[in-house]
Amino acid sequence: MTGAGSGRELRRGLSSRLAGVRSDFLVAFHEREDLLRHELVGDVDIAAVKADRAARSGPGARHPSAGGRGAHVDPDDDGDLPYSFF
Repeated sequence: MTGAGSGRELRRGLSSRLAGVRSDFLVAFHEREDLLRHELVGDVDIAAVKADRAARSGPGARHPSAGGRGAHVDPDDDGDLPYSFF
């Protein structure tokens, strides 16, 4: 009967080791996520940015055409020429 008892202990030990590895991984994952977010956006309150975006895109919000810019104007447009390579 020593085989059955040692099997349970082995599973229990393996389970606790896996839980430890998972915990270490999640801690490192969140630290790396925070580091990357800080490098990407700096010291910005992400929740405030999301709330501001939600308020601006909510119902009744203005949606300017072309991202708030006027129509694109081609500075090289010849206008009056019907067809030209130049």
